[in-house]
Amino acid sequence: AARAASALQKGVRRAAPLAPGDGLLLDACLFKSFKERHGDVHGQEVALGEEDEMVAEAFKREVIFPHMVRVEEEEGKMAEFVDELEEFDDTWIENHFQLKEEEAEEAEASLV
Repeated sequence: AARAASALQKGVRRAAPLAPGDGLLLDACLFKSFKERHGDVHGQEVALGEEDEMVAEAFKREVIFPHMVRVEEEEGKMAEFVDELEEFDDTWIENHFQLKEEEAEEAEASLV
């Protein structure tokens, strides 16, 4: 919890292990920059009709979500990822940026 809170502070860099893709679901696509450039031609929002939305929600409940649960029960990748989060050592990122700053200062000093 303390690590997550510190990651939300301005100027704090935190590394995180790559989360497994199992269980990630792209529910809606938002293309902000596309809409800013072409929204006047193509419209700002692309929305499903109410009936299509109901079909999509039913498909997620009946097919997608049970599949996600079944894969997690069989493989346990997300549970393993969550368990390892607290043990993840991200001090290397602090050292990396410190070294880069020192290298930049040395390079600048050598130009003078």
